[in-house]
Amino acid sequence: MLLIDTDMRRHNLHKVFSLDNLIGISDMVVDHSNTAQAVRTLTHVPNLSVVTADPFAQSSELLGSNSMRTLIASLRERYDRIILDSPPLMAFSDSLVLSRLAMEWSMWYGRHDRKGPH
Repeated sequence: MLLIDTDMRRHNLHKVFSLDNLIGISDMVVDHSNTAQAVRTLTHVPNLSVVTADPFAQSSELLGSNSMRTLIASLRERYDRIILDSPPLMAFSDSLVLSRLAMEWSMWYGRHDRKGPH
């Protein structure tokens, strides 16, 4: 299974799995030769690989590009399941763009509690 962080504004999978965030999904989309470096196999979670997200100003354009479609198609040949961890549905168009790449989709709701005044 491959888990891809596609939230380029508030990416956090690198923190969850204690990974560096030097090469991410935008690097893979721009240059597919970065795939081997960007996909991280986790030793402490069997059968899970992760791609982190890195900041990219035009994320909707990048995620909806032909290069992204080609990348996902090539990754489908290597992984049984690909999970795209996207930004909030109502906040940005990225999730709508990504839904066009999905063979199946489900919506999960979660809230990250923040410290400080509310």
